[in-house]
Amino acid sequence: MLVEHTGSTTYDAFTSVLVGDGAQVDLVHVNDWADDAVHAEQINVRVGRDATLRQFEFTLGGDLVRTSTNVDYAGPGGTAELFGLYFADAGQHFEHRLFVDHNAPKTTSNVVYKGALQGEGAHTVWIGNVLIRKVAEGIETYEENRNLVLTDGCQADSVPNLEIETGEIEGRGPRVGGRPLRRRAAVLPPLARRAGGRGAQAGRPRVLRRPDPQGHRPRAGREAERPGRGGAQAARPGGARLMTDSYERACALDEVPTDEALGVTVGEYDVAIARDGDEVFAVQDLCTHAAVPLSEGEVADCTVECWLHGSRFDLRTGKPTGLPATEPVATFPVEVRDGAAGTEVWVDTGRTLNGVTPQ
Repeated sequence: MLVEHTGSTTYDAFTSVLVGDGAQVDLVHVNDWADDAVHAEQINVRVGRDATLRQFEFTLGGDLVRTSTNVDYAGPGGTAELFGLYFADAGQHFEHRLFVDHNAPKTTSNVVYKGALQGEGAHTVWIGNVLIRKVAEGIETYEENRNLVLTDGCQADSVPNLEIETGEIEGRGPRVGGRPLRRRAAVLPPLARRAGGRGAQAGRPRVLRRPDPQGHRPRAGREAERPGRGGAQAARPGGARLMTDSYERACALDEVPTDEALGVTVGEYDVAIARDGDEVFAVQDLCTHAAVPLSEGEVADCTVECWLHGSRFDLRTGKPTGLPATEPVATFPVEVRDGAAGTEVWVDTGRTLNGVTPQ
């Protein structure tokens, strides 16, 4: 079945596809709009027992094109293959969101999207979500997105997400570098690694995993006795006043690693303390997208990374530097002081530097 979109219009659509038991369906979408067209569409697909769906999506034109494809299974043995190809020119925004819900055992999914960009302001977004439920034993899954940036001024965002609720996974996927992924893991696209940095080798996918709670260090400051508040400080311009302008001791400076954040409790807030060279920063220890502790992620290039979906936040401004997070995290004033036992980090959670109210 071929669905072809052309012309100049604003188009909003909802498409539902039911693939019966044992059926085989090829679905082709061609989005070849005029340069001023706006297209938003949701496609829901249910794949029957031992059925096969192959979807091919081509996005070649339009000012703004955003499609979302959701797949689930009506029984075991179903297969869904989702393929996409896109080319964005100057000023165009193409966004493809895919969600595969492995809600039945012995099911298979294969997602591969590839694109190219050129021209000032060309922007593409690919978000691939795969959920493997507890009942989905013996499944196979694979997802891949590759982008070719041809000129300066383009931006390609690629966000693969994987959530695993079962350990019974067979076949080739999901794997990275030949190793099976653990539960509650997220796969990030290859990134250049800074010299001496941690994580995957340059050009290889990275696997974000939640740290082992038994091996994770206790939150500093929650159990330990802390000194009283420090002297009052003048409010900085632009800061959001919450309670007071007083500082509390958060931790010793040598407790803060160079490549990850330290989780502490200061006043009524959980705070992530991080270092970038000689600078020390404090942000609320809560990802604004997934509500998981930022102190469990890595720190690099003055950003802290959420382990679950790969969102990164600028330590100076609190702003997210990439998807899926879109809201900034609160940043707190920090002072480094000489203490009786060495250099200490003090934080004022009574106000924020970026005007964001802590959650």
